Amino acid sequence: MWKYCFQISVLRRVKPAEGYLRPVFLYADESQTFVSPFDSEYQAVARSAGGCTVYLTQNRESYRRVLGNNDTVDALLGNLQCKIFCKNSSVDTNEYAPKILGERYVNVVGTNIGRGEEGAGSSGVNRSEQRRYYLEPAIFSTLKHGGINHAYQVQAIVYKGGHRFPVLTNGRQELLPYTLLTFNQR
Repeated sequence: MWKYCFQISVLRRVKPAEGYLRPVFLYADESQTFVSPFDSEYQAVARSAGGCTVYLTQNRESYRRVLGNNDTVDALLGNLQCKIFCKNSSVDTNEYAPKILGERYVNVVGTNIGRGEEGAGSSGVNRSEQRRYYLEPAIFSTLKHGGINHAYQVQAIVYKGGHRFPVLTNGRQELLPYTLLTFNQR
């Protein structure tokens, strides 16, 4: 109830004739405990009212359990522009993350070797362009998650809607829809 009252108050704010609208934020760890169907409506217009939201949750399924279906979850997550993915073993979340990052065309080389009935052999090489995710779902289950086994390093994939991050790949600069951050846990 407190969160809902806060959201309504934020949406009622009016920018003063002179000056700026002071930003306010809503921060919720284990946000699935506080989320409601109204959150996606609030998020759709909160920025124009100076509202910023930070929601933390373990996985996408936590939202689905509370909100009831994928459409409501996707409406909420679609309005949260910056997404940070840490190590996760949830299949649903790890399949969702690459879809957010998108796909690109990559060159794929294949080879084949065959042997005929008379012992004659044949071989070939083919090259094709195929659409592939920028990152495969398995990557999200292998990120460093701190502790002594990872030298107290934590990795996160950061996505910010509409933003491209410059990354040096094989000696050339590339713009990617995500960036990999590593930070110390200590």
